[in-house]
Amino acid sequence: MPQVSVIIPVHNVENYLRECLDSVVNQTLTDIEIICINDGSTDNSLCILEEYARADKRIKVISQQNQGQSVARNVGLTLVKSDYVVFIDPDDYFNVNALEVMYKKIIKTNDDLVISHCRAFADDIKNPIQIEKAKGFEQTLSPKPINSIFITEENFEYFLETLMVAVWGKIFSLKFLNDNKISFINKNVVHEDDGFNTKLLASMPVLSIIDDITVMYRIREKSSTFNLYSKKNKRKHEDDMKIALKDAKEFIIDKYSKNFAKSLIKKIQDSSKYSRFFCFRRAGIKFSWHKYDKNLSIWFIPIFRQKIKNQKNIIKVLGIPLFCKSYQGVSL
Repeated sequence: MPQVSVIIPVHNVENYLRECLDSVVNQTLTDIEIICINDGSTDNSLCILEEYARADKRIKVISQQNQGQSVARNVGLTLVKSDYVVFIDPDDYFNVNALEVMYKKIIKTNDDLVISHCRAFADDIKNPIQIEKAKGFEQTLSPKPINSIFITEENFEYFLETLMVAVWGKIFSLKFLNDNKISFINKNVVHEDDGFNTKLLASMPVLSIIDDITVMYRIREKSSTFNLYSKKNKRKHEDDMKIALKDAKEFIIDKYSKNFAKSLIKKIQDSSKYSRFFCFRRAGIKFSWHKYDKNLSIWFIPIFRQKIKNQKNIIKVLGIPLFCKSYQGVSL
């Protein structure tokens, strides 16, 4: 049985895929399996996967019609043979000892989850927007080291906001995922990481954080993250986030008593990370935050969040009237 399973969802990334695969097959931890899900690629990605699979028996290639990263990762999870799972996106790549340092830590602590540091970089070093976004991500991708802390109702919101940016850069206990029935939403949506990570934290794992940099995260113009707040994609991202968090809400309701589930869901709605994705309603009036955030960076929202959090009726943020019951927004 391999020590670690690596799951890679692949869709039209021929320009980056070789760098990603090279970083996986050349890991210092060699007893691994590499599960690549070709998600309906129409470029040369599948040919590249098959080429690498012929050269390395650790690589397994599965092809499916395009259903999105979320479905592809779920397929990968059904094929895992090891006790531990790591995800990586095909346009990013590992540092050479990434799997070894994460695996050694989770074996030593017997935690359910180990989180590492990652480094963001601009694909186009001459693109000032990419460079600025990479700098912004650095803060969220470098949390302070922690040893074996229990997630509880009290610290749930803190870790939801500060640690769970994506599923890559982490190693998961497959037993913990299976025992708690944690999977990605079975729909082709962006923000699938948010739903998965919310379910994970809501299952109250024991986690550690290490300060090793394991993943190089690429900021590129055609990625979903880069286009998160573009005018063209703004509505889709807002809607997809709601779908992913609704899936997480249903998971929490099924898992816990009514009062405990209500408490966790309220913490999600209260969080500065997610409250901006919800519309405000009062007397039939609907307000969408994204209509007014064109010139704002999401990194500055927490600065004035506390000032408006508990306001009722009409409030003003930067001169914008918001008609709402509360800043937390409507139910998921």
